[in-house]
Amino acid sequence: MANSRVLTYVLLIVLAFGLSLASAATTHTSTAASTAAATTAAHATTAAPVASTTASSTTGNGCGPNCYVCNNINDCTVCADTYFNDNGSCWASCPTGTFTQGATCQACAPNCAVCPDNTHCSQCQPGYFFDSRQGGCVAQCFLGSYKDPSTGQCMACPMNCWYCSNSSVCTQCAQGYYEYNSTCMAMCPPRMYGDNSTATCYDCADNCDVCSNDTECVSCSAGFYTNSVDGSCVLDCPSNTYIVSNTCMACGFGCQACANESMCTSCPEGDMIYGGGCVSKCPLGTFQENTLCQNCTKDCDICASTTTCATCRASYFMQEDGTCISKCPSNTYTSAGACFGCPTSCLTCSDGATCTSCYGANVLFQGTCAVACPVATYNADRKCANCAENCQNCTATTCTVCSAGFPLYEGSCLMGGCPIGTSLNVQANACVQPITESSGNPPSSEPQEYVVNVTFTFTQQVNSSVLDSLRSVLASELGLPESNVMILAQRNSKRAVIFTVVVQVIFTDTSKSMRDTVSQVESVIASGSVTDLFATNNIAYDPSTVSVSGTAETGSNEGVEPSSGATKVEQIAILLSAAMVATLLL
Repeated sequence: MANSRVLTYVLLIVLAFGLSLASAATTHTSTAASTAAATTAAHATTAAPVASTTASSTTGNGCGPNCYVCNNINDCTVCADTYFNDNGSCWASCPTGTFTQGATCQACAPNCAVCPDNTHCSQCQPGYFFDSRQGGCVAQCFLGSYKDPSTGQCMACPMNCWYCSNSSVCTQCAQGYYEYNSTCMAMCPPRMYGDNSTATCYDCADNCDVCSNDTECVSCSAGFYTNSVDGSCVLDCPSNTYIVSNTCMACGFGCQACANESMCTSCPEGDMIYGGGCVSKCPLGTFQENTLCQNCTKDCDICASTTTCATCRASYFMQEDGTCISKCPSNTYTSAGACFGCPTSCLTCSDGATCTSCYGANVLFQGTCAVACPVATYNADRKCANCAENCQNCTATTCTVCSAGFPLYEGSCLMGGCPIGTSLNVQANACVQPITESSGNPPSSEPQEYVVNVTFTFTQQVNSSVLDSLRSVLASELGLPESNVMILAQRNSKRAVIFTVVVQVIFTDTSKSMRDTVSQVESVIASGSVTDLFATNNIAYDPSTVSVSGTAETGSNEGVEPSSGATKVEQIAILLSAAMVATLLL
């Protein structure tokens, strides 16, 4: 094998020598060969300073240094023994960034300075590190590794670490892990929290065992409360919180203090407690009592207290005592949503001046209540109804006193004179039948009852209680039931300050004559019982001012016989006619 190789070299040398002789005269070729030789010598000096005598120097074939066969001086195809061809140049050893493969130099992997082959690198170029995971030299190590200057390699960071400065110091942990003391942890140690933005474990606030950040504590140390307002741990909960499961929970509704989330116990100054919260103004249907909004009664919208309402709710009415009611009482009337009291004498009324019914025995007349019906009216179920035309006093069916010019006859007031068989009694203004001298009784049928009208005249008002007493005294003194004594009318005179009262007395015992019956009434009126009654009540009373007249109720009436009320007054003054009585009542 060696002899064959020598023979080949000899033949090549001869061929090369012949070619050099053919071109020796050419200056350009000689100059180029000299330049190539110089460049090759310099390269060899830099790459392989230990190179020995070159082949060209011994063979003189015109190739570059240490080259046996070449295409030109810069492109060697066969290097001398122990030399390696690197891209057409021959070297005693392959240069940096290449490795030996046979008689040639092959390039290492990119950025590799020393390598045994093109898949392995022993030393990277300056500024580059070998990364086994990437299989080459890199300027930046792969995630999870760091540049180790001592080895020139990318070395693995600690477990779960993305960036580190060495194998024990992590500067940024992998996602989901937190750095603590240069190591990466899935969960930070007790009393620490993991910050996702920096992937680092930080200390919780003081007295906090578990926290979500440096200000919000989830679980405080024993003996401390977690303040949900600011996340701190406190020995005592603030005033505007309440305790639930060792946590200070914030009061709601603007409370200054509370028992729970829906029950304030104190509000800021100027606010009131209402519905468990705090309000600056008590709502409709409530009123302020100290620092509380108290409910009005259910039927009141605006009130000052639970007993005094200012405005009632719809469909309710305000009473005079400040309470609300769904229907006004019977002795009141409704106006503008309120109940107003009727006049004192009214049982019911339609407004403040019009009665619709009266108390007790009082009677209703033209919207007012009176002790008795006035002249020209009668009591019809406690309401004063008008008598027939031209009648001054009457019952429901019978007139007892007629107006002047209209004589009374059989309960009616006539126009145009008395009927045949009767005569006009001017004093009584009545049509009467003749009275016999012997008996004083009518010549016809017996009377069924006597009606005696007594007219009292006073210079002052007489109240109803005195009139009721008068009625009782007259009934007692005359031996009659009280129902037979009626207060027919009472009124003030238009001409003077005179108060007139008409009393009607009915006698069903007609065994005595009318004249005797009238005399009996006159005696009672002048008696001490009546006089004492008025004196006791401080009422000025003069029996001489009383007028008495009577009528016999029969099939045909007995004549009216007025007579004196006192013996000291002249007969003409005593025997006042019914017409004069009517005039006094006007």
